[in-house]
Amino acid sequence: MPKIPAKYGKVLFVDDEKDIGDLFGDTFNDLGITWKYASNGAIALEILETENFDLVISDIRMPIMDGFRLLQEIKKRKIEVPEFIFLTGYADHDPADLIKAGAKAVYGKPLDLSDLEKILRKN
Repeated sequence: MPKIPAKYGKVLFVDDEKDIGDLFGDTFNDLGITWKYASNGAIALEILETENFDLVISDIRMPIMDGFRLLQEIKKRKIEVPEFIFLTGYADHDPADLIKAGAKAVYGKPLDLSDLEKILRKN
């Protein structure tokens, strides 16, 4: 059976847990996705000011700037991001409110790598 190609060419992964970035990075690499890692929303925002991405995957709870504030700043600054997905291990925000704010989806942590792969592949 042929492999289904990745839906996204370039992904920004934002999470203060670097080991998750390393783990997800292996999946991005396996799918041929170009990707960058940011440890908080402020760093992600700096990257987004100068580079384009097809997808941002962000944790919500992070130091300096959390994921929800990152999404708000992206909208406020009119930065082009086709899709934004939240990962969270907490129930700080109602998923419906996150979708209303502009997220495509909200997934719980820990996210299984097979589920990540399904998200990243074309359907």
